[in-house]
Amino acid sequence: SEMTVMGCSAGAAMTVFVIAELHKRNLPLPSTAVPISLPLLGDAATGYAGLEQWPSYEKSRSGRDAFLRAPLMFDFNKTLFKRPSYGLAQTLDYAREHLRVMPPTFLSLGTEEALADTVRASARLMKEAGVNVVTKEYHGMQHCFQSFNMIPEAAAAKKDIVNFLNSNRK
Repeated sequence: SEMTVMGCSAGAAMTVFVIAELHKRNLPLPSTAVPISLPLLGDAATGYAGLEQWPSYEKSRSGRDAFLRAPLMFDFNKTLFKRPSYGLAQTLDYAREHLRVMPPTFLSLGTEEALADTVRASARLMKEAGVNVVTKEYHGMQHCFQSFNMIPEAAAAKKDIVNFLNSNRK
């Protein structure tokens, strides 16, 4: 398939979930995936119980990641990670179980984003599952910076994504 599944932040997690669901239903898989600033998949792999324990969370608390501020992150943590009724843990386990079917994947993140640890841990999980994964970090950038056309690093990230897609055409 010439299809690529791509998303940023929560959309990045949906990228992984969609591919897992396609596999489960024996439907054609995309040829590539581009989950930008992928959260969540690395939570268990980081060895930290919650967001406030991640080393990169300090970036949110200090304001270095203006996109994800500490109050928002604490609400996120309380709502999703501490309430089993939402089934998030089961959903993440489901996604992790299906990582081995991920197509070549380009993960990108900003070094100043609060979720940097989870993106790195997700990359490690994918590599351990045998996924051809390329991880690119952009110095000084925040969460989902790739969406902001006015900054040069976003243009560079988009160029890197296009190069990755072109190099993985079937």
